[in-house]
Amino acid sequence: MFTFQVAGVTALGTSTASPQVSTQLSGVATGTLDAAAANGTISPTLRYWGDAPSGFHGAAAIEGYYVAAAPPTAFGALLERRLGDRNAAYNVGIAYVDADGVIRERPLVRSGTPTDDAVRAAVTVTLYDDDPLLFANGTATDDTLGNTSFYAPDASPSSHVYNVVRVEVVAWRV
Repeated sequence: MFTFQVAGVTALGTSTASPQVSTQLSGVATGTLDAAAANGTISPTLRYWGDAPSGFHGAAAIEGYYVAAAPPTAFGALLERRLGDRNAAYNVGIAYVDADGVIRERPLVRSGTPTDDAVRAAVTVTLYDDDPLLFANGTATDDTLGNTSFYAPDASPSSHVYNVVRVEVVAWRV
């Protein structure tokens, strides 16, 4: 008489892998934003704005944001190195206050619809009236936020603060 013990060997299912993977991915997303805030690479990416109605330099012409690709900036390189290289998809959104005090949102990066176990990390960035917009090559233009057309309006015209922007990364495993 023979006895067999059979056990299915598969990849970890959502119920066993998700909490650990989500915790790790959350730490990576938070660390990425913290590093970008510390080294000052988020603000230049927010100001990497073209004068064409399409939006960010090099973004998809119709959408005005980057589709399944990081911006060609130092912040974009950091996103790709920390998230893209780990088989994670991510969306990056920008929230700001409009002239009526209403919070508006616009995408910076859209890589698809997040899964149910997606994680979120956010950081706030203060933009100032004298912050310049950037050319496609990354150098400063003569146009500052206070004297040009920009996606976020001057939320505080009587101060040197232009707007306070919330940058959110939503990441998930692919």
